[in-house]
Amino acid sequence: MHSINTHRHFDLAALAFAVLSVPVVKIALLYWQYQLHWPLTRQVDTVVPYLALALAVLAAGYFPRSWMMKLLRMAAVVAWSCLAYFVVAIMPGCLWAPACL
Repeated sequence: MHSINTHRHFDLAALAFAVLSVPVVKIALLYWQYQLHWPLTRQVDTVVPYLALALAVLAAGYFPRSWMMKLLRMAAVVAWSCLAYFVVAIMPGCLWAPACL
């Protein structure tokens, strides 16, 4: 019984990581660029969110369900991550707390 609860906590942690990784990375890059005044190259600004998306998809595929459920969950994480990325990128930086610090 204890191992089931522990496994469920790991599942929730993986899902939270998958949902939050891309928006948090984009906010961190905005903070790095505009608050710390350290310029980022176009490659860094492109590659780092893609790496975060790849890790999010891997984390979403971690759950022990059928392949169809894994693929649906991975597609949902990709859709959410793309939407969250564009919301964070389009809205002004001062709406996000780290960019205003």
